[in-house]
Amino acid sequence: MVRIAELADLEQINRLRKQVNDIHVENRPDIFKAGFSQELQDHAAEMINAANKDILLCERDGILCGILCAECIYRKESPFNKEHCFYHIEEIVVDEKYRRQGVATELMDFAKSEAKRLEMPRIVLDVWTFNENALAFYESVGMHTFRQWMEMDV
Repeated sequence: MVRIAELADLEQINRLRKQVNDIHVENRPDIFKAGFSQELQDHAAEMINAANKDILLCERDGILCGILCAECIYRKESPFNKEHCFYHIEEIVVDEKYRRQGVATELMDFAKSEAKRLEMPRIVLDVWTFNENALAFYESVGMHTFRQWMEMDV
């Protein structure tokens, strides 16, 4: 079952968000801070309370096993771009005990429905290249690369 999060879900949401933060810290300690600060925890509450943001929850037998955090982004016309909008996925987390059981697919299906309901013409996300499992999943549900960021140490 997938539903929109409420403030009462905050502790369990942050339990899952810490898992993905730990993966980022492990793979890019040059960028991500270890631990899971109060500010990071408060971000989830801010998303729940925001009019243009959602946290979607997937539950199995009453247990929270996955989340998807998203925001409706509206960009004004600029000299470079036309006015446009999109449903931006900030985070997807599936509890390590529930991975490869369809949880992320259920969350993405619900996100697609929400994007359509909100009249967002596309879903956008970014993913770190070290996260090969996430890359494979996103491609399996129909996402494709439309822009790349590159880096070079100096």
